[in-house]
Amino acid sequence: MALKLPSFRLYRRIFLQLLGAQVLIAVGAVIATVVISNAVSPAPSDWSHLAREAGEAFRTGGAHAFDDWQKKQFQEGKVTFLIGPDGKSADGLDLPPHLEHWLRLSPTDRMISREGPPGRGADVILPLEAPQGYRLLVINERGPFSEFPFLYRAGAAAAVAIFLIAIVTLFLTRSLVSPIIDLRRVTHSVAAGEYSKRVGNAALARDDEIGELAADFDAMAERIQDQFQNQRQLFRDVSHELKSPLARLQLAIELLRAEADPQQERWLDRLDKEAHALSTMIDRILMLAQVDPSAVDIRRGRVDIEALLSSLIDDARFEAGKKGQKIIYEGPAEAPIVGGSQVHLASAIENVIRNAIIYGTPETDLRIALEPGNENVRITVENLGESLRSSDLRRIFEPFYRAPGGRVGPTTGQGIGLAITRNVIHAHRGTVEARNHPDGGLIMHIVLPTSGALPED
Repeated sequence: MALKLPSFRLYRRIFLQLLGAQVLIAVGAVIATVVISNAVSPAPSDWSHLAREAGEAFRTGGAHAFDDWQKKQFQEGKVTFLIGPDGKSADGLDLPPHLEHWLRLSPTDRMISREGPPGRGADVILPLEAPQGYRLLVINERGPFSEFPFLYRAGAAAAVAIFLIAIVTLFLTRSLVSPIIDLRRVTHSVAAGEYSKRVGNAALARDDEIGELAADFDAMAERIQDQFQNQRQLFRDVSHELKSPLARLQLAIELLRAEADPQQERWLDRLDKEAHALSTMIDRILMLAQVDPSAVDIRRGRVDIEALLSSLIDDARFEAGKKGQKIIYEGPAEAPIVGGSQVHLASAIENVIRNAIIYGTPETDLRIALEPGNENVRITVENLGESLRSSDLRRIFEPFYRAPGGRVGPTTGQGIGLAITRNVIHAHRGTVEARNHPDGGLIMHIVLPTSGALPED
């Protein structure tokens, strides 16, 4: 089989996007530099031509035509005065007193700059010779960038470049990260038991390695879902097939009791006990098969978690008392409402409490705590006893798994209770985990979202 080399489509995509971004940034910076340069340092005016225009306007149209020309120059930032040989303004009005001394300047003198508000001011252009002995006095307004034009050009070009970089980087980051975030979200859902979740068409439509990864993940999730459904169906089928012969066996035991002697009665009691244990195990297998972690209907109800927990603790105190154990409950008088099935949650939490009693050391305390949070409630069950290996802390939630060692006796449990707990809690969008107690034993944490925090399905 020939070795298939990677296509590097994602590499090419990133390379082309970065190349396009660099070109766009370069073009944008050049355009911004040109535009700002024209604004900061406009083309120099031809003052001699301006003086001839003023004189020509006054000669052909008189004061009225010059007034129109003067207004046009004012709109361009130039204040103009046409001065006659007598030192009077051509429009017949007297010059402002502070302008009269400027008329004495000659073209050999330096240009006068008048400071104004911060960043602004005016340049007094030396009196220009106009036709018919007139002279033109121009006060040219300076822009806000005229003092340090180079700094303004460089700063503006840098600002434009940074803005373009930010826009392009945002687009590029979203195009790369969005499908990865979607894939991560679906991965967490599948890991929590919601095997029906899929990545979606947005990621699958990509013609690169991310699209292929999304397709491979969906195919994997599909296979996992099929295996899970087949396992649940096998549990249901086997359990139902065992129900009928088990019922006949229990009936036969009761019929034999009528004719049994005391010796036979002892063995019949033993058979009846084992038959009831087998019936209980089958019922629990059926319940395990019926709880789908991705089910929606199971979350429709409303459960008073504090009342439910108090009821379970009252029942557990009788069993704990047989071992000399004491149950200590810590919780508020009222707790938030949890969305879900009371029957399923009662079974899930009871399994954890009964395990704590069974595997706890006699004559010790069991601690059960209820802690409301902002959008969830946490149930903690602690016992003192033998701890588990780190590898077993996750596997104890697998169906039929029993941790090896002296902690579990040969007739204790079937390894189904905590598997039911895991499926029920996951179906309620919660989490359950186990960790070793510092003093030996286990600490079980169950976190359930409140009814208001459950997402819309």
